[in-house]
Amino acid sequence: MAQNTKKSPAAVILLAWLLVGVPLGWGVYNTLLSSMKLFQAAPVQTMAPAPYSLRFGRRFSREIVYCVHEFIAVAVELIP
Repeated sequence: MAQNTKKSPAAVILLAWLLVGVPLGWGVYNTLLSSMKLFQAAPVQTMAPAPYSLRFGRRFSREIVYCVHEFIAVAVELIP
């Protein structure tokens, strides 16, 4: 039996590898760029939080002060 082997031209092989390699390389590159976000430090907060009275309103803060005052008054009465 005689073997008839046919060689593919180098240009066809190169084109086939480019058709597979370019999209694969692009996908790996984009995956690495996206994964870098996981390893970066969180952004620093540049603005200080609002004061307590501005976040909850004056009425709410007065109610908290009143409740704390009442709690202390009751606690002092319970101490022998």
